[in-house]
Amino acid sequence: MPGYLKSLPNKFSAVCLCLASLIAAGCGASGESAGTSQSMAGLNDFLSRSEKTFNPSLYDADLHYLTAVEQERHASLEIHSVFTTAVPETVAGYRAQVFFSNNIDSANSVRDRVEQLLPAEWTYIIFDVPYYRVRVGNYTDRSDAEKMVRTLDGLGFRDSWAVPDNIILNLPSKPPAVDMEPEPRHARIR
Repeated sequence: MPGYLKSLPNKFSAVCLCLASLIAAGCGASGESAGTSQSMAGLNDFLSRSEKTFNPSLYDADLHYLTAVEQERHASLEIHSVFTTAVPETVAGYRAQVFFSNNIDSANSVRDRVEQLLPAEWTYIIFDVPYYRVRVGNYTDRSDAEKMVRTLDGLGFRDSWAVPDNIILNLPSKPPAVDMEPEPRHARIR
């Protein structure tokens, strides 16, 4: 215990020395704060000029226009909001094969073209190593698949033919393609 009391004044003086150096450092920074106050004055001038010319009504959204655009985009989806209670099932049937290749990019391109030309028909890419097949429709009768082959032939797909395949029954009708990309801001302001 006597050793502790002897070291107490040394610790006290060390604490006092640290406090004194912190106070001195704080006083020395007052010269830097003068430069900061000048930059704050310039910023305040800039803000006061900007606030005088700011018109918030230019940035208000036209709610009637936005509501009309939203209703227009979703009107076609409301038609297809009724769901069927029949569960889809897989059975033996027929499809019209449009394309056959080992290149996935070509198969995707053909599928996109078929979907663009026949938006109401279901289009499939079937991969059976190493080939990709693009097929259209779900037909229980070969004669219905042959009708689709004639339709595809008229659209420029000359190499299409009817093939047996497992098809899906009780599918709902395809919803229409709706562009859900937002419009640029400048196009919405009226």
